[in-house]
This record gives sequence, C-alpha cells and structure tokens, in this order.
Amino acid sequence: MFGRKWRTTLAAIFLFFLAWIMNARFPHEVQLVDNLFQIFGVPAWSNGTSGLHYAAFLPLSMMALAYAMMVNVTKRPGIMLLVLLLAVGLLPKQQELVRWYQRNFADGIYMLEYKEERSGCTAKTSAEGVRNGTCVVVLQNHGEQPARFEISVYGPSGRKRAAVLTGYPVEVKSRENVRLELPVEPGGQGDIVYEEWGAPRITISSAGKRRDL
Repeated sequence: MFGRKWRTTLAAIFLFFLAWIMNARFPHEVQLVDNLFQIFGVPAWSNGTSGLHYAAFLPLSMMALAYAMMVNVTKRPGIMLLVLLLAVGLLPKQQELVRWYQRNFADGIYMLEYKEERSGCTAKTSAEGVRNGTCVVVLQNHGEQPARFEISVYGPSGRKRAAVLTGYPVEVKSRENVRLELPVEPGGQGDIVYEEWGAPRITISSAGKRRDL
C-alpha cells in the first residue's frame, strides 16, 4: 500500500492535471470549467461573457492546493514552484488533448473542430433591407466517420442577435479539413451598408445534439 506521502503526492498530481484540463475548450466555445459552472447554474463571468472570470479561480485554486500539498511532502517550496512552472510550460496545449479525444473516442458533431481563425464573413444590406453575403467557415473532422449536421452562423454581435444563416445542411467526410462557403440569408436589418467580420460564432446541431462554437 502507498504511504501517506505517496498518497499526498499522487493526489497533488491528479489535482494539477485536472486543473490543467479544465482550461480546454470543449464541447462548446468556452472552457470546460465554464461549462461546469453553467451546469450548476453559477455565472462563469461577472458580466455575461466578459468582466471578472469567476470560473478561472477554480483551476487556480486547485493548482495552488496541489503546490501546497507538494511543499508539505518535500519541504522545498522553491523547487516545487519551479517544477510547477516547468510543467505548465512543457505540457502540450489543452486543445491537443481535445483533438486526441476527437480522433479516438468522439462521434457525430463532437468529432468536429472549428478553425475560427481561418473563418470570416462579409455582408452588404441594400437600402431596401435585402442582405447579400458569404460566410467562409473552416471545419475539420477528426473522426473515422462522416459528420452530417446543420449549421447556423451569427453576425458580428455574436449570439446577441439573430443568426445570419440558420440550419444550413452540411456533411464533412472522415478526416476532411473543409472550407465551406455559405450564403448569408437575405433578411436584413435595413441599417447596415457593408460589414465584414472574422471568427464568426457558429452553432452545429444534429439528432438533438448541439454545439456552440
């Protein structure tokens, strides 16, 4: 059986990695810790999705507790602080872990990764309120099966206003990295002449499941 020091060490390592994983963004656009707060009905931010990030205090507290536990075992606070900083710097990014999960265990819409940094929209609204435009959305299917779903795309205000494209049917083949050119729906607000925005928020849904990305 493990002695007390070994149990404390293993518990500290577990706490550290759990705190690290909580910063991954999956299955939605927000971090796992934000999703956890939402499940329990606790606000993750002081002002909707901005302001003071309440949820960030949970993984920070867990890392601080893991550090304190290791110091209690080793009695070497300086070395343990260095080890903690090196671990944070040497570990892969959390999204790499998400991609590994998508390649090996996920199915349906959960196999999809949204490449928001390579996505963007342009739209023009006439004086009569008729809107025309195109949204480029880049998605990668990490899974072994094709993903069939419906996609909605939001304007520069995000989910605060109605989507500029709703329920558009899409299929992404297995292991495919696809650049979709999607039409903007014609219903305009009548007050926009020309607009361009990058990294649009999107929603993908299939068989009663939904992801906000």
